[in-house]
Amino acid sequence: MAEAEVIYAQNWEDAALETSALQIEPDDDVIAVAGAGCTALSLLTRGPRRLHAVDRNPAQIHLLRLKHAAVRHLPTHQAACFLGAQHCSRRREVFEFLSDSLPDDSEEFWRRRIGAIERGVISQGKIERYFAMLRWLIRTVHPAGRIEDLFALPTLEAQRRFYHDTWDTPGWRRLFYLGHKRILDWALDPSFYRHIAAGNLPAELYARAARCLTDLPIADNYFLSWILRGTYPERATGRPGYLQESARQALSQSAGALETHVADIRDFLRERPDSSCDKFYLSNVSEWLSDAEIAPFFQQVIRVARDRATVCYRALMVDRPLPSSVRQYLEEDSGLSSALAQRDRAFVNAAFHVVHVRKDGRGSDAGR
Repeated sequence: MAEAEVIYAQNWEDAALETSALQIEPDDDVIAVAGAGCTALSLLTRGPRRLHAVDRNPAQIHLLRLKHAAVRHLPTHQAACFLGAQHCSRRREVFEFLSDSLPDDSEEFWRRRIGAIERGVISQGKIERYFAMLRWLIRTVHPAGRIEDLFALPTLEAQRRFYHDTWDTPGWRRLFYLGHKRILDWALDPSFYRHIAAGNLPAELYARAARCLTDLPIADNYFLSWILRGTYPERATGRPGYLQESARQALSQSAGALETHVADIRDFLRERPDSSCDKFYLSNVSEWLSDAEIAPFFQQVIRVARDRATVCYRALMVDRPLPSSVRQYLEEDSGLSSALAQRDRAFVNAAFHVVHVRKDGRGSDAGR
């Protein structure tokens, strides 16, 4: 059996959306897809009673635990440098300091990958290595100086002019063919998206990137900064929420609330009690499932949720509608979903949904 591998070393989803949508409170019990840990840890800074981080890939759980240890036990700037946001020549030494804070299996996992530690773990996932290749190709279209000029622009209007006059070249547009689903299947894990047809994904990614480059301030957009420069912006606000200055104390205070689980989230939900969870972060779970699996999955979410629980989920390639058998128990906040999607700095997603569980069946399809 092949050993587990980190697929995502960073969450390529803007956790600010989930943080705003879920509005976690001290009495809340939360279930979150672990992924690279960025969103789960950002939610943990809100101080829930319990946050269950779940992932079937043990490597992703080991990564979350390493990030959690780093942000709790190091000054924020040092944690960011150790993880790979900026240069650090002492990562092995820092790991030795952190190792006593890790569970034994996570310590052993990272000791076998000390090279990844020394290179900075947030650059070492499969998707980040794909972005490193893409970054090299981008430099053949837009040299480093032009990229720095982009990030130095002071206003949105200046961004728009720069984009239309300088950035949106034929070479830039051709780069989006590297977003074809067949290439992503090679770069990632094809099992993630085997149940969906991506349509004209390169054109859709190009349009999403254009919106991000012209409608949102770029100075603190750490997603674009990483893709284009291989680093986060220097300003403190140009980091994921768990690496903000205010996060360290919050994560230390809520450290006991985090529980990590190596499990398929479908199996995990089946074992949870009825009406036991207040908030759900489900990433793009509906794209992992076949048509026949979507309704049973969301039925389990509805069973485990307390009445009026909030659920966030996304779509990367295709926004698949939920079956009518579950929509009557899920009431979407369409206005909030749309408003937050417009603020999404991680331009790769097709949709963002915020829904509330209605145990009485008076959700979106009630009375239809």
